[in-house]
Amino acid sequence: MFHYRRFGFSSRVSFAVALTIGLWLTETGATLYVYRLGGGDMPAPEFPEGWDAQFVQLEWNPLDERHFGAASLVEESEDGSIAPESFSPDVNLVPLLRGRENGWIKASDGYTFKDDPLLDFMFDGDLTTAYDGAGGHFKGGQSCPKEIKECNSSAPVILGSGSHKAIWFDIGGTFPIRRIVLQPTPKYFEERVVKTVLVGTNDGDPLKDGTRPYRFHWREGWLDFELAHIRLENTVPLLDLDMRDTPARHILFEAIPGPWEVSEFEIYGTGFAPVASYASNIINLEAPASLGSLHWSGARGDGAEVTLTTRSGSDADPNFYWRHTFRASERTRFDARGRPLTRSQYEALEGGEQAGISPDTQSWEFWTPPLDFDAGTTNLATERPRQYVQFNVDFVSQRPVDVGARLDFLEFNVSKPPIVSRAVAEISPSEVPAREVTRFVYTLLPDFASDDLGFDSIEIDTPIQAVSVDTVILSSPSDGGQAQTIDTLDVSDIAVIDPQGGFVIPLPDDYRRDTQSSLIPLRVIFRAQVFQYGTVFEGRVFDRNREWEVRQRVLSGDADPLVDGNTVKVSLTEVAPNTIGALRLSSPVLTPNGDGANDELRINYDLVNMVGSVPVTMRFYDLTGREVAVIGEERASGRWMAVWDGKDRHGDLLPPGIYILRMDVDTDGGNDAVTETVALVY
Repeated sequence: MFHYRRFGFSSRVSFAVALTIGLWLTETGATLYVYRLGGGDMPAPEFPEGWDAQFVQLEWNPLDERHFGAASLVEESEDGSIAPESFSPDVNLVPLLRGRENGWIKASDGYTFKDDPLLDFMFDGDLTTAYDGAGGHFKGGQSCPKEIKECNSSAPVILGSGSHKAIWFDIGGTFPIRRIVLQPTPKYFEERVVKTVLVGTNDGDPLKDGTRPYRFHWREGWLDFELAHIRLENTVPLLDLDMRDTPARHILFEAIPGPWEVSEFEIYGTGFAPVASYASNIINLEAPASLGSLHWSGARGDGAEVTLTTRSGSDADPNFYWRHTFRASERTRFDARGRPLTRSQYEALEGGEQAGISPDTQSWEFWTPPLDFDAGTTNLATERPRQYVQFNVDFVSQRPVDVGARLDFLEFNVSKPPIVSRAVAEISPSEVPAREVTRFVYTLLPDFASDDLGFDSIEIDTPIQAVSVDTVILSSPSDGGQAQTIDTLDVSDIAVIDPQGGFVIPLPDDYRRDTQSSLIPLRVIFRAQVFQYGTVFEGRVFDRNREWEVRQRVLSGDADPLVDGNTVKVSLTEVAPNTIGALRLSSPVLTPNGDGANDELRINYDLVNMVGSVPVTMRFYDLTGREVAVIGEERASGRWMAVWDGKDRHGDLLPPGIYILRMDVDTDGGNDAVTETVALVY
């Protein structure tokens, strides 16, 4: 089953959690840029009136290796999406191989494999022409088990001793192969049958080289393979060999020379390439920009995976290049004149001078962990404003091979110039008891460049609704000593607390942070609860008067020298043995009589230290032990609520009486359960 997820800017609420229509548009500042990679003929996004915004359309192709773009077994469809290459089961691949990148058809002459015009007879579409197995051409080489160190005239080989004809097909990538057909000529349909036939496959995985059970030996080396078919006394003129959708990149055909002919050699694949990849060109944003949200659309079948990752940097090359100085084992990133080596300079070095390539960890961030493809959206996580962005997509299809995936487009938004060059934060305390209301100090330290725009609002995520947001404190830089308080602001009346978690503090005008307040720490005091080990209190800063701008992410870092941890991640003082932290009922008595009092039973519960979402099941039993109602849902760590109306699973109201509620939580570590009693009265 395919899972579809598509977004359109004009109708996409989730595109702009931070881009609210109809807010203050009183001054100009950064320009919002929306970049779309792919998408075919999708219309450009429609921006609300008053927004300073531009749209930039990018194409999947052409890819430029100089800009680190690359693709393997990926094709672009007419609708503008990309997907793994696929083969139709009724298309003969052999005539296509020479036109494919890395594809070939070669025959062994005993010394090596090489191309030859005579091979053309096997895929010219003319049944009256044929490749002849009787001549002396392409003799030599033979297949044997890998335990035989040398295949020679005295070694036990698969098709026996003597000369062997072999043809090597390279498909140019690993694909599931369904059939191989050997067509005879009509003139000698039964007279010139290939009497000995061997067909082997190799999936192209270099890590398996030397481990496959058979190998073909010629004077320049080996091709090891899995044995797909062998016929030592074949009498069938037209061979149609079932390959069982075997993944193969290389196909070896071997036969003993003799008076046989093959008019057409046909290879039929099916389905999608099991593994395919696409790396975009590095995208130049033309200037450092605050990176915002990323959205995509695509589909994947059951058994197909799409791994999407991204990275960003401050220059056009994500690598360091090294050269040997030939002073012992010394190597350097600079040329003889002391300038950093560029890619072109490195490629021009003599082979002995080249000392390797490594990631540029100073100007580039590592590839992100794989994004949740089914979610369709995320925030671009960067340490600071960046000018360059790159995306990588890996497609993996498990068998059955007719399962595949596609990516329709990637769309991301940035704003230029940035709000702040860098903002770090840390939270204290960084270790708390689970579920306990805790007073947190969230210290934020902005570092502005001369052209940064500044911010007047702070947004901080909390696991559930914050208990309170109390104070903002401005402090002077501490220089390793005690920070001095400059001003204290009560924000309890102006903070906007989201019931689902998180809050926003709109700072008064005289608290606005800009280039005049660089490196002056700002502390936010609030109270909240933690349910999950390693909960991250992620923060963002923005200007509420320029709501179209990207809200810039705040990073973990040393915002307060007097606080250990340098993180906005909070751990638990101890990991509770039970995942159910609490179970609370709105009332011990349920009276579903329509009078507005206790007509529904609200079941409030806390889940602690869960890994992702897990099944939560609430079952109701009568006093005989008979299950009468059930509520099931998927939940993660946090505080949740379910509702029961006193009805059974068929929607009928249950008779008055005492009922037992049992809540079960199924985790990888086992089952956790609690029970409560409920009286049903009406």
